[in-house]
Amino acid sequence: MGCSYDKPLSPREATEQLRKIGASDPDLIWTVHAKDRMRDRGLLTGDVLHVLKHGFVYENGEAATQPGCFKDKMECTTPKFSGKNRSYHRDPLDR
Repeated sequence: MGCSYDKPLSPREATEQLRKIGASDPDLIWTVHAKDRMRDRGLLTGDVLHVLKHGFVYENGEAATQPGCFKDKMECTTPKFSGKNRSYHRDPLDR
């Protein structure tokens, strides 16, 4: 699976796409890498789903190491962190 984007999505487009992913949470597949990162950061699946469903992307994505891929940062306040802002990077291959 590769990427074929010549530029990042706009923040609005990235927000809409990530929210669609969050709305289909039963269909999400959690990779070993994602689970490791969540464990390292003390996050639960519910934290990530909350951000995907309610967060916003405020800036254009940055180029990823794979050509034609971009990483987006979605930000959101989660209940677990008592109002602290959390940000998450989306796997560029999920575009």
